[in-house]
Amino acid sequence: MMSMIIQGPKQPGNDIDTYLQLLVDELETLWTDGVKCWDAFKKEVFDLYAMLVQTIHDLPAFGNTSGQKTKGIVGCVTCMDQTASRYLTHSRKTVYMRHYRFLPKGHTYRKRKTQVDGTREKDVAPRHKSGTAVFRMVKDLKIVLGKHKSMAKIDKEQVFKKKSVFWQLPYWQDLDVRHSIDVMHVEKNVCESILGTLLKIKGKTKDGYKARLDMQVIRPDSKIEP
Repeated sequence: MMSMIIQGPKQPGNDIDTYLQLLVDELETLWTDGVKCWDAFKKEVFDLYAMLVQTIHDLPAFGNTSGQKTKGIVGCVTCMDQTASRYLTHSRKTVYMRHYRFLPKGHTYRKRKTQVDGTREKDVAPRHKSGTAVFRMVKDLKIVLGKHKSMAKIDKEQVFKKKSVFWQLPYWQDLDVRHSIDVMHVEKNVCESILGTLLKIKGKTKDGYKARLDMQVIRPDSKIEP
């Protein structure tokens, strides 16, 4: 287990690769050459090989580690360049909608217009990209260390902001899942938002004045009052 303390209120951004490079160098050795280890039970030396299966972290660390954007118009880490995003002018935030894409083609919910945004959903769910397909998206990206140098000129529709140092591992392209979000943050944040909205808990509910104004824009035929 590798532990790390990041001092100060700001995230390391791309500079995290400087620290992770040491880990990647050791992982390459463990994959190719292995290391000599002592088996205390058999009383003999054996060659130890190892690989990194995936990384687990919260969403901001997901972006720093993988180099993938976790906010903005392509901020869905699963849909990537097929993200269906929409900017809410009153709440001033980007949301990810069109969840009916993931239902079967003949599902009755796809035909419901008034409950969503007045349109029928005809598209299919985004297909999972293989590691090779993802690598083609990042192989030509240039890594510029330093938070004040690299992020300003990146296209809003570009899914990745950097090529992660983990792509140096010879097996990284062969993994279907390389980065995961830890369960603790998903359970806490999603549960708080749902229960806070249903129970109208002060400071936790998402059903506010600005949210109602945005709902009037999205669903103009519905009877939603701010």
